[in-house]
Amino acid sequence: MADEVQYASLNFLKKNQQARPCKDAAETEDVTYTKIKKAKLLESTQKAEQTADPAEERTYDAINNVESLQTDKIEPPARVVYKAFLFKLLLLLCALLMAIIIFMVVYHLHFLNHCCTDLKAQYSDFNKSYTELHSSCTEINKTNAKLSSRFAALTKQCSSNNALPQEENCLLCSNGWHLFKSKCYFFSTDKRNWIFSHNECISKGGHLVIIESEEEQRFLDLNIKKEEKYMYWIGLSYQKKENEFRWENNMRVTTIKFWGTDQPNKQSGNSISEECVLLMTDKDGIKWHDFPCENSEQMICESAAVQLHF
Repeated sequence: MADEVQYASLNFLKKNQQARPCKDAAETEDVTYTKIKKAKLLESTQKAEQTADPAEERTYDAINNVESLQTDKIEPPARVVYKAFLFKLLLLLCALLMAIIIFMVVYHLHFLNHCCTDLKAQYSDFNKSYTELHSSCTEINKTNAKLSSRFAALTKQCSSNNALPQEENCLLCSNGWHLFKSKCYFFSTDKRNWIFSHNECISKGGHLVIIESEEEQRFLDLNIKKEEKYMYWIGLSYQKKENEFRWENNMRVTTIKFWGTDQPNKQSGNSISEECVLLMTDKDGIKWHDFPCENSEQMICESAAVQLHF
């Protein structure tokens, strides 16, 4: 069959060569040679296929498949560079993440140390404040105990000083003072002149006694020591400007008067001016007598009583 194809081709070529002009002879020869070569190659291929072993064909196909797979596995250079870039970027991100984690750990440790220091300082301050408060509380408790004791003593004193123990108001005087009505009276034991006695009573929170009633005069009479003619300065003195005797509060002597016999005479036998008044024993009891202010005598101070409400 191959001989027939070759023979037909040659006849076809011969006919064509006869028909074409001479100027195409060279080109025709080239085409003819090419076709003949292709025909021979086709013929040899067909013979090889007919005589080939099936196992060899399979081996050949397997080799072709492996070569094609290896060819598929070989990646182009651009893709390899891209993967390397991604790998480096991943490493960089991991390093950055690790640095951030380390920074956060160090920062939080520093922050916790700072907080711990602050808490220790606050704890120390709280302990100090607690100690001070505890000390203050102890002092307050002591003061409260003293006040409670004092209150009990004052309550007892109120019960004894006031006519009705059940009264809600209680009048009290300082130690050494005597309560009468709503006033307190102090009878001194030392002797001073009238001016000094006047200032001394002021320093005690009162003044030299001002006698405003007969009851008050009797109270003083009962509390004055009458032995050896004790004499006590009172808050009555002569005022030259007004030309009369006036009390410490600058009030005039009213109808309440308890002058002794021939009093006031303003001077003694030796012509010394007698411008200050004292209480002294008279034949009719304790009376008022003017006396030289420079003399040293005892005194009677007067002040308002302290009023407590229960």
